[in-house]
This record gives sequence, structure tokens and C-alpha cells, in this order.
Amino acid sequence: MGRALTSRTQQRLLVGLAALVLLGAGFLPLVLAALELPLAGVQGLAHAQAALAAPATWTLLVRSLALAASVTGLALALGVPLAALLAKMDVGGRQAAFLVHAFPMFLPPFLLALGWFHLLGRGGILGTEASSRLLFSFAGVVLVLALAFTPVVTSLVALALRGIDPSFEEAARIVAGPRRVVTRILLPLAWPAAALAALVVFALAFSELGVPMFLRVRSYPGAVFARLGGVDYAPGEAFGLVVPLLGVALGLLGFERSFAARRSFPVLGLRQRGTVPLPLGAWKGPAGAIVWALAALSVLPIAGLALKASAGGFAGVPTWIGASLTNSVVSAGGAATIIAALGLVVGHGLARGRRGEQALIVRSGSGREAREASAPIAEQGAVGAAPSARPSADGPLGRRTAHMIRWRRFPASRLTRTQGLP
Repeated sequence: MGRALTSRTQQRLLVGLAALVLLGAGFLPLVLAALELPLAGVQGLAHAQAALAAPATWTLLVRSLALAASVTGLALALGVPLAALLAKMDVGGRQAAFLVHAFPMFLPPFLLALGWFHLLGRGGILGTEASSRLLFSFAGVVLVLALAFTPVVTSLVALALRGIDPSFEEAARIVAGPRRVVTRILLPLAWPAAALAALVVFALAFSELGVPMFLRVRSYPGAVFARLGGVDYAPGEAFGLVVPLLGVALGLLGFERSFAARRSFPVLGLRQRGTVPLPLGAWKGPAGAIVWALAALSVLPIAGLALKASAGGFAGVPTWIGASLTNSVVSAGGAATIIAALGLVVGHGLARGRRGEQALIVRSGSGREAREASAPIAEQGAVGAAPSARPSADGPLGRRTAHMIRWRRFPASRLTRTQGLP
């Protein structure tokens, strides 16, 4: 008893320490900016009030929010169907297509914008006057950022789709075709991952600084940067511009609490084996062409950069790069390790302390519904038994899935609660 109490106390201390580090890292810059405001004197306070009272400030904020929303919508429209095709359909070469599509996710968006410039700019390989005007516009920024962040959506949704218990998919195949299985069973179960992807893409697009500045499109982060790191240094005015961002951050937090945090993600059930990809039939060829076209579109700016660099030769690249590559890899790896460690500790603490913990871990004897739904899984996947190829349509899981498909009612939270062990 004493050992358990000590372990619980240590866990709480560890979670509290990690939360304190996260809060300090998040709010320390704001505190430092606020401390500069009194140092600026009355003039600094006047600049901050003028920045908040100016209509141009709020117009620019709305414009940046619209930019981020447009990028998020386009990324979801491209990434969610692509994730379904790559994760569950029998598309030819889907693993290779996923690697090609996901590769630009590891590159800075500014580098991809530079590649598009060498392709579609006025002096680019495929550039014309019309393509140059499109690139250096609001729509151009939306297209560049959406193509840069679509792999984020594809990866998160595909990961959720691959983590769904195969029993649900196999039961649905008995009473529905591949399209209905994906749209009415799999995607509703994976929608929390899509909501999380939307949140991440919106935050990345809204805070992006390099791409809008490079493509000469004004953005709210650019206005803040100009007051802090540019020639128009005005810390008081910069702090005034930061205040509306607190409202944006609270809005994103509310979105996460409402649409992602209260829904359990699909998890692997008792049978953690793969399933046979859903057949596309006559649509296999067109679907494969669409998948590979989007994958090629993702790496097209990288090809443009390579072609532009090949004109001058690659001999001087090591000298020009110097130690920048090593510094970037080391700093990024260290930051990712720290963020992952802190997120793991805090996330585990939040999940264990939440009232809905029972929805994440289905214990033995947790209810008639969970026992009925998991009965065919236990019969087919018991230790030492050979699992059958498909579940029975007469079993509880098959009847429930058929009823849901027939009446188009898919409570994802109800389904995911039955994916644990019986």
C-alpha cells in the first residue's frame, strides 16, 4: 500500500514538473514582452493602444485567419480521401506512394515555396506571367501551404484507419460494399484524427511566417515580427498585436477540447493483424492515377529546386551549407525529444485522471454491450485457436454493424468503447 502511494505521488510530481516546464516555455515569452512595455514608457503604451484600435490590425487578423482556414479546408479535402485510399484500398504501389507523398512533410514550407517559385515564377521552368501572378497572391499562398501540410493530414488519418480493430471492417464487408465500409464505418471512427490534423494544420498555417513574406502577402505574424525583429522595432506595439493572438489560442484550445479530447481514438483490438485491402474494382486504375498524381505534386517543388541547382553544379554545396545542416538536425532532434517526453508524461497523466478513462480501457466485466460486441472476436482470436477468415453475420457484432450501415447511424464513441479486450 505504501509502495503504491509512493509510486502515485512520484507520478503526480513528474506530471506536475512536466506541466510546469510546458507552461513556463509557453508563457515566458509573453511575460518578457509584457515587461518591456513599462520600459517603453507612456509612448509605448500609446503605441500598443493605437495598434489595437487600428482597423487595419483587425482586418489583417481576419485575413490571416481566413488564410489558415482555407489551407486547413484544402488540406482536409485532399488528405482525408488520400489517407483512405492509401490505408485501406488496393491501390497499386500504395506504400511507395505514401513515402513519396509524406517526404515534403520533413522540409520547411519556405523551401517548398522556393521550389514553386523556380517552377512557376516569371523566370521559372514552367513559369508564365499568369502563373507568376497566381503564385504571388493570396490563392498562391493557400495552395503552397496546403500542399505542404496535406501530408500531415494524410499521415494522422491513415494511422487512425490502420489502428481500427479489423473485426469492424470484416463485419461491415458482409453487408456493404467497399465504398460504404469506408465512408460509414472507417472514416467516422477515424474522425478524431482528422479533427486533430485540422487543428495542427490550422496552427501551422496561421503561424507561418516565411511563405507569406516570400510571396509578398501580408500576414498577422509578419506584422508582429516587423515590430520585434525588423527595422520598425516597437515592443509596445508588438505586445498590443500579441493580445488578439491569445483569443485565437483559446479558440483552438476550445476546439481541441470539444472535438478531439472527448472522443477516444480507434485503437488496436484483440486481433492486431492486417486486413485484406478493400477492392476498388473498375476504379482501381483511376484511383491509382489520382494517388500518384498527388504524390508527384507533393515532390514537384523539390524537383524544381534540384533542376535549378543542377544548372550551377553541386560541387560547392558542402562549402555553402557548412555546419548548418548538422546544427539543424541536432537542434530539431533535441527539441523533438524534449517535446515528446513532456507530451508523453502530461498526456498520460491527463488520460489517467480523466473521468472518461473507462472509455479508453475496457476492463473485464465492463458491461453487457462490450461483452456482446467482443464475443465473436474472443471466439475467433482465442489463444491457441485458429481465427476464422470472416466473422459471422449472425453474431452480435455483425448484426450491430449491419444495422448501423442500414440506418446510417454511427456513434463513433459507442463503437470505439467496444474495441478493447473483453
